[in-house]
Amino acid sequence: MITLVRMNAEQYKRFFEETVREYGEENVRGGRWTPSESIGRAIKETNELLSKGIHTNGHFLCSANNENAVTPSSRGQDLLNRLGTQEFDTTIL
Repeated sequence: MITLVRMNAEQYKRFFEETVREYGEENVRGGRWTPSESIGRAIKETNELLSKGIHTNGHFLCSANNENAVTPSSRGQDLLNRLGTQEFDTTIL
């Protein structure tokens, strides 16, 4: 079974770093940003969207945990990466 668990500070740090890197790369590939400005702009925009990190109002940042995972490293990280910062109805969690 896969469960969603609120992200802790360490998980958010890794999520933030990966999000910034991927967002910067996407904007360079799309021709919107230059490589030299991509990380700075990605950090700025991500900080604007998630101004209070894991405590940002209207966002439920979570980790997906798979109880049947064979190794700890496969505990739903791929699912989390695909979900990104989508909003969830937290009343059911």
